[in-house]
Amino acid sequence: LFQHLPNQTYIAQLILVFVGTILLAFGVFLEVNSHAIIMPGEGLPNAIALIHQLKFAKVKVYNDFTLIAISLILALTFTHSLAGVREGTLIAAFLTGRFVNFFTEHAPNFVEWMRPAVH
Repeated sequence: LFQHLPNQTYIAQLILVFVGTILLAFGVFLEVNSHAIIMPGEGLPNAIALIHQLKFAKVKVYNDFTLIAISLILALTFTHSLAGVREGTLIAAFLTGRFVNFFTEHAPNFVEWMRPAVH
């Protein structure tokens, strides 16, 4: 489906990372605010945010950078290189939580609509 997208240049690849991060953040926004089953990547920051009454988006950014730090340590320890961690990883970690926050702040009626009804 996406094989015909132009991604030969570095700029084109960065644009695709940026667009992919926006789509990822929208999915995370839907996942967390729907109060359905949450994947572990969002479950831990969501639990921390709920317990400490913090904004999910802020905790998500800290969690993502913690996971990147762990992956860097493991990569350097076992492969002696930065295997698998490049600028796309950092862009996604830095922007995903911020985009989730943007969607949450700019769609409060949608967030309210997704809230489960309590019987």
